Amino acid sequence: MMQVLPHFLHWLRDPTTKTVLDNLGAILQMAALALGAVWTYFLFLRHRTLKPKLCADLGGSLDVASGGRNLAAHVELKNVGKSKFRIRQRGTALEVLSLQGSGENREWGSARILEVFLRDEWIEPEESIRDDQYIENLPPSPAYRLHLRVVCQATWPLRPKAWSFFVVVPSTGGKHETA
Repeated sequence: MMQVLPHFLHWLRDPTTKTVLDNLGAILQMAALALGAVWTYFLFLRHRTLKPKLCADLGGSLDVASGGRNLAAHVELKNVGKSKFRIRQRGTALEVLSLQGSGENREWGSARILEVFLRDEWIEPEESIRDDQYIENLPPSPAYRLHLRVVCQATWPLRPKAWSFFVVVPSTGGKHETA
């Protein structure tokens, strides 16, 4: 073992070995610089972020007409991220919940589930899309809750991501109410 060390040190001092190691170091530095340039281009010059970001405007107006309860819901999504947002229809929905029970035993029960954004496959950066829904003959309730769930298409190496947005629309005996 002791005899190997002097031979290794002699090999390192050899001018040919030194040239090969210098060249290898230069190649690795150029590769690191190229990789850093590609990463900089991807993140800064193209202004891309790796995570999709959404902002939602969710609301509704309740109209009690001719004994039935009808809800006009508007749903608007804006892509505030810098990359294209692909909408995955499986899992994306607007759920209308009604407040059920009395006293302290109140809970939200599902009244309807609606498909939303069927015409839109994706949202470009800084783009907004809107989908209006009209729901007729809801069960009587003191309030309704709109629950929007939006799922983005999975892109490698990320998994599908879901966003949830809520708003409560109170029922006001025959008046038109906007939340």
